[in-house]
Amino acid sequence: MDFVGFTVTPTIFDAGFEAGLLVPSEQRTSAVERICRAVADWASSRPDVCAVALVGSWARGAATTASDLDLVILSDAPLLLTQRERWWEFLGDAEVIRTQAWGIAVEHRLRLPSGFEVEFTIAPRKWTDVPLDPGTRRVLSDGARFLFDPERLLERAIASLES
Repeated sequence: MDFVGFTVTPTIFDAGFEAGLLVPSEQRTSAVERICRAVADWASSRPDVCAVALVGSWARGAATTASDLDLVILSDAPLLLTQRERWWEFLGDAEVIRTQAWGIAVEHRLRLPSGFEVEFTIAPRKWTDVPLDPGTRRVLSDGARFLFDPERLLERAIASLES
């Protein structure tokens, strides 16, 4: 999938996956691309949103048919997104199946009508402060691509992994 200056090619990731998991269909890959574009467009219209990253298996090109879509949203007002009901309505009908705090970040896991799960992790901009905390380092090291990053917060955080 070509998107915002990078290419994600779903492949079977040999290490750590059980035999039998397949490469995602073109339909699933297209759905991921549509969701990423919708989230990036939404983010660009919100003055409180600083950045959006695609993380996890889709970011590192290792998605399988069992993979969900993991997105991190950095905000100057994260409480608006963690406490406001249904801010994700631009994606269509979705059911919240889990909300959980992870330190300064809050996860909202949604299930779309297709059954596909999308996880949004909402965090303040300081989530990318260098030196990175262990949780941020783990998430970004596991695969990360920025979808919306006008202030280069994610770019700098990802670059710090190499130093």
